[in-house]
Amino acid sequence: MYKNLRFQKNHNFFFKNNINQKKKKKKINLKSYTDYKSTTESQIIYIYSFNFSFFCFCSLSTIINQHQKFKKKAYKTATKKKKNM
Repeated sequence: MYKNLRFQKNHNFFFKNNINQKKKKKKINLKSYTDYKSTTESQIIYIYSFNFSFFCFCSLSTIINQHQKFKKKAYKTATKKKKNM
């Protein structure tokens, strides 16, 4: 019984200490914060540039595909005309 009470007291003491330590606010290191801010800005710029390049690539690929389809149609019509002649 005595041991259990002692353990409980110690446990409560440590538990309270942990809570108090968590409540203490950490001081923000300005250098690390500015580094973090600059990295996020550069990441945003990189993402935008990547999206833009991806959009350009997609539009180019669609243009090329349409051009190839047009070529195939033109070839088919040309061969049909030759056969008819």
